[in-house]
Amino acid sequence: MPASPCLLLVGTYGEKLGHVDGKGKGVYAYLLDRQAMRLMSAPPEPSPPMPFLGKPQLGGATGVLNPTYLTSYRDVEAGALHVYIADELYSAEGGRLVAATLDERTAELLTLGEPALAGGMGTCHVAVASGGKHVLAANYMGGTVTAVERRLDGSLGAPVALITLPLSSPVRGLANAVSFPGAHRERQEQAHPHMVKPCGAHTVLVPDLGCDCVWNLKYEPTAPVPLEVASSCGEIGALHGAGPRHVAVNPLPEVNVAYVAYELTSQVAAFALDEHGALTGEPLSPGPVCVLPLGEQPIAKGPFDSAGDEPTTYSAFAITDSRGVVVCRDKDTSVAAVRVSPAGDYLFVSNRIAKGPGVISSLKLLPDGRIVPPSEGSLGVSSTHGCTPRDFVLLPTAEPSSDRYVALIANQESGRTCGDSNNLVVLSSAAPPFDLGAEVPTPVSICVVPELVLDA
Repeated sequence: MPASPCLLLVGTYGEKLGHVDGKGKGVYAYLLDRQAMRLMSAPPEPSPPMPFLGKPQLGGATGVLNPTYLTSYRDVEAGALHVYIADELYSAEGGRLVAATLDERTAELLTLGEPALAGGMGTCHVAVASGGKHVLAANYMGGTVTAVERRLDGSLGAPVALITLPLSSPVRGLANAVSFPGAHRERQEQAHPHMVKPCGAHTVLVPDLGCDCVWNLKYEPTAPVPLEVASSCGEIGALHGAGPRHVAVNPLPEVNVAYVAYELTSQVAAFALDEHGALTGEPLSPGPVCVLPLGEQPIAKGPFDSAGDEPTTYSAFAITDSRGVVVCRDKDTSVAAVRVSPAGDYLFVSNRIAKGPGVISSLKLLPDGRIVPPSEGSLGVSSTHGCTPRDFVLLPTAEPSSDRYVALIANQESGRTCGDSNNLVVLSSAAPPFDLGAEVPTPVSICVVPELVLDA
């Protein structure tokens, strides 16, 4: 029986900012044939056509300007699929959260209710809290994390929690209150929460590039103020000035490990999770590892290498910091997103390379979730064949039991210095890399719609 197609939603930048020349016009929907790995202009018969495929939606003068992160939530009881969007704005009133309904038969997105203020500038990440009672957001330039009521119909209500980081007094895990500037004086001048990651029923992980730590937030859905800071996983000497950006959790229920990606040094580290889902202690062995080969270490054939990219070293990016640790210089390279394979055997990280195509790095994982040291040949590097890779997703394959990996990469700046406009690139172990041919400018995030329903 042929695999059902996969519906993708792609968020974009729509305005020119200091770090991007946004040319997107909203959110774009695409239908992917998982068997042939190509875009479809219509679903297979007898399903009706999907007239909104490939067309910008929710944008325009009064719409969503910078939909830079999207998440979907299937409300089983209501029989509806809702999409929540972070509108990354830098005006005085800050960013916004937007709710929308998605008609899976036509791929049409319609705004649901009124947008909610996110509580700070630069809203860069959005997630639905465990249980679906609240929508959470991180505001990068505002230095805040917010929780907004999610109503029964899926629309957004009023903000019910706003946490301004850092706290004025120390919390568990930090011996001293955070002070600025941090070790990286230019980038760590204030709090910069970059993600809100629900972890278990009562914990939200918030990597904070500016405060140089990961905050463990306690989430109580029935409390009047459902979100508060419980502790912090910080003051780790080996990661001083590393700037945590994103976090991923091992999907295997018996492995309580999370992985933090550090933007300013291009490192990742594994941490144990406690019974509540909070990060604990020092990084697990082997400690922080660089996601780019900087010296004579062996380079593995990555899971996304079909014909095999020629091994490349990035020793020119290496610097020795004040502690004598060799890391990457952030002006040359910086990590973006981090994902774990469904089988829990690989960790993947997107890496933006200055003045050239970006890469996806892969690291092998042990059965207990620890990272295999790169010195043992666990590090693979695959080109994204486009510039500034931001978000990426591991796509459901046509054969779920297959060990074949397929990734879809959003290359934000393709066409600027990379030549061809490879905006959405597919990497796999079964075929050479190829561009999907989607006409989507400055893509930033990708959302895979779960369990697509095509029947009328």
